[in-house]
Amino acid sequence: MALLPSQPPDELMGTDEAGEDTLWAVVFEASRVDEVVEQVIRSLEFSALAKYAFGLAQTFNAFYHRYPILGEERVDRKYWRAAGVAYVRDQLARTLSLMGIEVPVRM
Repeated sequence: MALLPSQPPDELMGTDEAGEDTLWAVVFEASRVDEVVEQVIRSLEFSALAKYAFGLAQTFNAFYHRYPILGEERVDRKYWRAAGVAYVRDQLARTLSLMGIEVPVRM
């Protein structure tokens, strides 16, 4: 985190003009894991966790294809995107682990 610039890049502010998923939207969705797990426990609706994991994967996939990391020229954006990807990866792995699904080394 020490490498991240103090000013976040503009795509952290929500959705872009076309309503596409931005880094902030993806990170926010990934941060909902605990909330979803609590909802699953209260309702005993275990499929909700699988639906959440699938939706998070789709949201991340849309973001990653729209905003590539390696092809980004601005270093600050590259760092923020890499940090966001690491966070989403960890949250998605945690969600899959809760469902007893082993996370593949490479996708």
